[in-house]
Amino acid sequence: MFTEESKEIWLERMAHHIEYSSNMKCPELYCLQKIHKTSAPFRLFTSSVNSLTSSLTILLSKILQPLTGKCNYIQVKNSRQPPCNLKDVNIEANNVLVNYDVHDIFACTRVEKELPQCLESWERMVP
Repeated sequence: MFTEESKEIWLERMAHHIEYSSNMKCPELYCLQKIHKTSAPFRLFTSSVNSLTSSLTILLSKILQPLTGKCNYIQVKNSRQPPCNLKDVNIEANNVLVNYDVHDIFACTRVEKELPQCLESWERMVP
């Protein structure tokens, strides 16, 4: 198959994960209580840890990371920390600040806006 022709180790590993996906966990749905809103008592979350989508997300992150340019990654431990970390960050007019607040969950990603940018970057990288 393509993995044999390309000699890409990561692609071979991903093909192995997909082929033997029966040892992966199904994504789990759970909810957390909202204490500050009475109209919606729970917020739903999907956990994809150790699932096929988790493996694909890790692979996608590795592919997209070189396309992001020189980024400063800031790890935030709680909601009070971001202003402290961001006060010294200068964002130029042609840059965009992106926040992925949870690992392996891209639920808030606006695909219709980000996909064209990813494809444009990919075309510049791979002629």
